[in-house]
Order: sequence, then structure tokens, then C-alpha cells
Amino acid sequence: MPLSFHNDAEDLSNFEDSREEASPEESTNTSAMTMDVSKPPQLVDEVPQTNTLDTSADSNEEDLSPKNSSDHDEEAPLDPNTEPKPSSRWVYYMAGAACVVVLLVIAAVVFMSGGDDNEDRGIPDNSDTDLQDADFEERTDLQKLFMAISGEEVFADINSPQYKASEWMMTADPLALTLDNDKQGRIVQRYALAVLYYALGDKNMQLQDWLVGEECGVMEGTEWEGISCNENGKVRAILFDGNNAVGTIPEEIGRFPQLINLIIKNNVGVIGSIPEGIGNLGQLRQLALYNNSMNGELPDAIYDLGDLTYLNLKDNKFKGPVAQKIQKMTSLENLILANNRLQGIVHLGRMVDCPLRFLDLSNNRFSSTIQPSLKSMKYLEELYLDNNQMNGPIPDTIGDLDTLKRIDFDENNFNTIPTTIGNLVNLESLSVRNNKLAGGIPTEFGMLGKMVNLNLGGNMLTGSIPTEIGDMDSLTNFYLHQNQLVGTFPTEIGALENLEILFLSSNQLDGNLPDNIASLGDTMEGLYLSDNLFSGNLPATLCGFSNLRSLFLDTNKFTGPIPSCFGSLTNLEQLYLFNNRLSSVVPDNLGGLTKLIGLGLEANEFNGEISSGICDLRDLALTSLWADCADGEVNCICCDKCCSSAGCE
Repeated sequence: MPLSFHNDAEDLSNFEDSREEASPEESTNTSAMTMDVSKPPQLVDEVPQTNTLDTSADSNEEDLSPKNSSDHDEEAPLDPNTEPKPSSRWVYYMAGAACVVVLLVIAAVVFMSGGDDNEDRGIPDNSDTDLQDADFEERTDLQKLFMAISGEEVFADINSPQYKASEWMMTADPLALTLDNDKQGRIVQRYALAVLYYALGDKNMQLQDWLVGEECGVMEGTEWEGISCNENGKVRAILFDGNNAVGTIPEEIGRFPQLINLIIKNNVGVIGSIPEGIGNLGQLRQLALYNNSMNGELPDAIYDLGDLTYLNLKDNKFKGPVAQKIQKMTSLENLILANNRLQGIVHLGRMVDCPLRFLDLSNNRFSSTIQPSLKSMKYLEELYLDNNQMNGPIPDTIGDLDTLKRIDFDENNFNTIPTTIGNLVNLESLSVRNNKLAGGIPTEFGMLGKMVNLNLGGNMLTGSIPTEIGDMDSLTNFYLHQNQLVGTFPTEIGALENLEILFLSSNQLDGNLPDNIASLGDTMEGLYLSDNLFSGNLPATLCGFSNLRSLFLDTNKFTGPIPSCFGSLTNLEQLYLFNNRLSSVVPDNLGGLTKLIGLGLEANEFNGEISSGICDLRDLALTSLWADCADGEVNCICCDKCCSSAGCE
């Protein structure tokens, strides 16, 4: 496991201090001393020509008078027996010495002319060697630094992100950073970004401008895509959203000490666990790693992020418990762990020190009760525990959370709703669908004037629907289906002027539908009364629901004809009247329901013919039409299923 960021920084500074400073040899500049060697330099004095001695007896002196040109037509040969005068010998000695000097100067000039001639002759260039030595030392220092960060073992694999990042830094990085010329923190940041890039798929990622130029950019908006920096050139945010990233998040993610936001989302190719290095991001405020394919348990290091306000890990494959250490996250306001494989106890009591406003643990495998200490979560506004294996009663203390606006406890094993629910005066949505709720519906629901959505379907609730429901002025969606409720349709429901969905199917409600149901008006979009014991005629007041899209009245005891005004419900998509005692003919004007998808008329006492206008709907939206046409009671040439008392074909 890597050292913490602070310890690493200390170790790396020690490494830097112990590093031996390179002292490059002084390189001689030979270009200033180069001479023109295209021809040898000329001496100041030329060697004088030696005169022929006059050997005549008449004169012992050298004849210095001018000679006629004819005397030089042929030069007289030198007599070897004639000894030169002493002055002439000295002249020869001087000329010889001068020649030697000239040759030495020429040799020196050729030797000192440097690179090109040396290279042509295969002679090593010491200045290049010096540069290579310095470059080797710089590479060695960088390699030691990278090994101190990532550990030596990963560099044995040339395909590792760390190896690729180090090679890029040392050989291909256009900035060519060195420890001699650049701050260590600058190098570490760039190396960590390169590791992240190679770890998550490098060129396969849909990112622009990575590994080109400054990671933070010279001007705002010129950073590497997905990177944001502060004014000091430190990375403050990383965002990979649907970039086709593939791989695991490396430990080096902990090398950004001023990182505030880390968001890697919507990349199904991102796998593996959350690295322990995450705990080194002491300033991190938002961590969003959702809709990926990550797995493993939540690391202990994640609970050390004391400044974190937003944690979203939903839609992954994380497993194991949420540790009690979560109480250390004293800044956490939003915790979203939905759609994983987490299990064990939900430590709501340990979260009381967290200023949580939004808590979503839905679609996991948690199995525990809700502790009464829930009452101390005084900032909580939204609580989602649906689709788990939680059990027991919903505690009375939930009534102390008057900040709550939304609760979803669907698909668990809770067994009672406390009467203190009426204290949640800011509650807008409550869903406890498909649990094991028993007993009556608390009348205190009538105190929840802000309630918009109430879903208690799929339980074992008994008794009647309390009349106080009519006081829930904001109620828009009301679900009580699949319970054991009895009694008549409450007339007070007619006071719910904002109601759009009323779902009372699969209970034991009876009696006639009240006339004041019409007061629900044109807001009603779905009326579901199937599988009850309602009786009497279908009230024509139902025709006032001009925006109605779904009308389910099947499996009751309704009698009489279908009101002809049903043909005015032009937004109707589903009309199911089967398994009643309806009679007479099916109104022709149902052929005006051009949006109709499903029409169920079977198991009634209709007669006559299904009109051509209704059959013409098959050319529009109608895909399902059932009627009692098997025994000849109804003539239907366009039905999907023709039914009789024996069943449907």
C-alpha cells in the first residue's frame, strides 16, 4: 500500500536532498580557434638563392655587378667541392627551422578544428559524451522519483501505466521537465496525470489534447480535456464522462493534493476497486464514480475524506458493508450508493454526525432495521432505502425529521407505519410499496398537505380508506392497490382536485361509484378500479375526464350499458371493461377513440356487432381487441381473441 501523500512528500524531499548535484565538465569551444588550413602560411623571408663563387685568379672578391641576361640562359651547376661561406650556412639553418614551425602550426590547427573532422576520422567527441552523461543522470533521477511514487515492482512490466508514463516523461514529453530545472511537485503532478491516462485506455479514450503542451494550459480553456486547474497550476478537478475509458483507477490518483472534484462516470469499461490512495485527497469535496463497472469493497481510506460533501458510487458492483467509520465524514451531505451489491447493517445511527441531506442506499442487499437514532439526522431531506432486505417497523422517531421531503422504502419487509408520520409536514412523496405493512392506514396522513405522491400498494393493509385523505390538497398520485381494504369509494376523494392517478385495484371495495367523482375533473389521467366489488351502472360523469388515458373497470359487478359519451374520451389509450355484467350493444362511437391501444370487452353480456368504425381502429393504434364472439353473442370480424364462457381463443 502506498504511503500517505504527506509521508510520500517527505520521503521524496529527502530523496531530492540526498541527490548528488551534477557538475558538468567545462566544454571547450573550439570554433573560435579554427584556422584556415586550405594552404600553409607563408614565412616573412624567403630562402635566398645561393650565388656561384668566382674562382678566377684575378679576383678574390664576389662579383656583385649585374650580369647580362645571356649569362643566365643556363644556370651553372654547384660545385660540390666548394664550401659555402659561414653566412650562407646560417641562412639554411633558419629556413629549416621555419619549415618545422609551419608544420607544427598546421598540425595544431587541424587538431583543434573539432567536431566535423573528428567525426569524419571516427574520433570520439568528448563534448557529446558529457551531454549524454548529464542526460543519463537526469533520467536516472526521474526514474528514482517515479519509483519512489509508484514502487519499483510496477516498472518491471513494460505494459504498466507507470512504465509508459515514465518513458513518456523521460523521452517524449515536449516540456522535458527535469529535477534540476523544475519543482518536484510539478513533475509529480504531470507524471500522475500520465499514469491516469495510460491506466484508463490512453488513445482509446475520447479525450483531446492529452500529453500535448501544458496540462493546465497557458490560458483558461486550454487545459487537457477533463482537467481544471487553479491559479497556481495545481489540478483541482478531473472529469471523465462517457469518454470510453477502459481500465482501473491507479493509486497515483492520490497525487493531486489540491484536487476538489473527481468525477469518472458513465464509463462501463472502468473496472477494479477504489484505490487506497484516494484517502490522500484531503481537500476533495466531490467524488463521483458512478455508472461504471467497478467492484470490490469500499476502502477504509474513503472514510478519511473529512471535507467530502458529495459521494456518488451508484450503478457499480461494489460489495461488502458500509463501515461504521462513516461517522468520520463530518462534512458529507449527499451519499449515493444505489444499485450495487452492498450488504449488512445500515448504520444510520452512525451517520448522525454527518450533515446528510440526501441518502440513497436503494437496490442493494442491506438487511437490518431502521434504528430509532434516525431522529438525529436533522438535516435529512431525501431518504431512499428501496429494494433491499430491511425489516421491522418504521420507527416512531421518523416523525422528528420534519425536514424530510421524500421517502422510498419500496420492496423491503417493513411491517408498520407509525402515526407520527403526520408530523412530517414537509413530506412530498412517500412510497412503501410491496412490503408487509399491516393494520389500518393512519388517519394522520390527512395532515400532510404538501404530499404529492403516496404509494402504499402491495401490502396487507386492512380497514377502510380514511376520509382524512380528502385533506391532502396537493395529492397527485395515490396508490393503494393490492391490499385488503374494504368499504365504499370515499366521496372525500372527489375533493382532490389535483389528482392524476388513482390506483385502487385488487382490494375488496364495493358499492356504487359516487357522482362527485366528476369533480376530479380534467386532471385525471389514470383511473384503476379493477378487481374489486364495485357495482351499479357506469356513471356518465366519468366522461368528464377529458385527459383520461387509462380506464380500468374490469373484474367488478358493473351492470347496464356502456355510456355512449365514452366516445368523447378522445385521449383514451386503454379501456378495459371485461368480466363484469355489462349489456346491450357496444357503442359505435367508440370508433372515435383514435389513440386506443387496448380494448377489453369479454366476459360480459353484450350482443350485436362490433362496428366497422371500431374495427378501423386496427389500422391506427389498436393492437388488442377481445370480445365475446366465440358463441355468436357478439359478431366481431376484427377481434384478436373471441371468448366464451369456456374461455378465450
